[in-house]
Amino acid sequence: MGVVSKYWIWVRVIGLSRCQSIELNEVKAFFQQEFPQFSPGNDVSDREIQRQLMLWLRHDDNRRQMAELCLRCFISNQLRNISTRLEGKFGKTHDLTSNHILLLVLDKSRKIEEMPNSSTSNPSSLINRILETFDAEKSNLSTWTIRIFKSDKEVKQLLLHHRIEQVTDWMILSYITPVKLEKILKNNRCSAGEIQQSLQLLDTYHQIYRSQLLQTRQAGTKSRYPEPTDEQLRQIAEKLFPNRRNYPPDVLQDVRSKLQNVAHYLREERIRVRQGTTSINPQDSWDNIPEKNHNSEEEQSEFSGLYNSSFDGCFTGAVKKVVEARITYFQAKRTAKSQKKLKNFVEALHLFHCEGVPMTEIAPRLNLIDQPYVSRLLELKGLRNDIGRNTSLCLKQCILKLIQAQFDYDLPPDWELKVQFFLEKEIQTVIQEAEQEARNGQRQTMNSKMARTICEYICYYLNRSRG
Repeated sequence: MGVVSKYWIWVRVIGLSRCQSIELNEVKAFFQQEFPQFSPGNDVSDREIQRQLMLWLRHDDNRRQMAELCLRCFISNQLRNISTRLEGKFGKTHDLTSNHILLLVLDKSRKIEEMPNSSTSNPSSLINRILETFDAEKSNLSTWTIRIFKSDKEVKQLLLHHRIEQVTDWMILSYITPVKLEKILKNNRCSAGEIQQSLQLLDTYHQIYRSQLLQTRQAGTKSRYPEPTDEQLRQIAEKLFPNRRNYPPDVLQDVRSKLQNVAHYLREERIRVRQGTTSINPQDSWDNIPEKNHNSEEEQSEFSGLYNSSFDGCFTGAVKKVVEARITYFQAKRTAKSQKKLKNFVEALHLFHCEGVPMTEIAPRLNLIDQPYVSRLLELKGLRNDIGRNTSLCLKQCILKLIQAQFDYDLPPDWELKVQFFLEKEIQTVIQEAEQEARNGQRQTMNSKMARTICEYICYYLNRSRG
């Protein structure tokens, strides 16, 4: 069931960064003429409507074009709903907005008169693929739109850019092999003891959870990868801690947390590998931006200065936002343990980035357990990636505005993607510089842009806290 107006309200992209909903009066009049039984504002039977519209569309009826426009409007509304839900789920933690998604998946038209249809739309567009593969006798259009959306390569790549991969921890753990897990944990500089415990945990998880899941599937149950039950967690705990007499809820929760911690390492590796498949065209640089008529050397110099200023502003803002988010996370718990972690986190950041103290020396300086504990506390890899992602989101909007201001005409549609690729390349250079500097392992002055900016913010935070 649904609201009838979604068959004549079209969600479209305008410009480079905005979406708009408009009412197509001609389509509305057609729909109300052909389906007079459905009143605006009332719930309608989508399956009944979609079967009839698809019948007209497939059989070259004289109502074909209007039927297609009704379906395109419906799909565009469904895509907006999907994007809004994703923003609600991941927006705060991954800086994802519905507009990021809609700009990728909606039909792009510059004028209201340019209503979408099969003769003018890009044949490879997501909406076209949804229409071409939809069977109204086997599914409803809402479900089919979600299915095609989730399988779309460009959508997956966008979500990966925001470090989002929509698979469960339990599926990731079910597929990983012990050899691969050991390699990933070693790359993350986990201690030998941590690696051994994780391998034992994975083996037990496979014995209990994965084997039981396979049994249910062999019995004909099409279960995906549900949350482990308390009974499964208890069975895992029994194998891990055979000398215990009972297994209260806190022990089961501890087992769950340890499994999710292992899955976190695996998820980060999956995202890193998949992000590495993104090819950045060497030709996608500022050298390929079309020149403005009578563009002078002075104007080009001004643009370069504005770009550098925008990069610095966005990068500084991203460092502040990401570090503050971690500080707020510790503060929110309001426990003595969390406050101690906060103090150690800030001091360790200061020692590493401002004084150049190696990781191996920070632990004894702060009376912490060992170097791996400091690594987990700071989580520098995630910190740098989050800073890079926030910088990219800010800088993309700034640069697109700068480019538009330099030209008297609209940019080609693919320039937003080219700008994105260029910015990713620039930001990755900054991240790699920081990573290479951190690998030195010796006391040194930290001169990378990342280290200097983090140091400046930490010094500001400490001075403010003491004041």
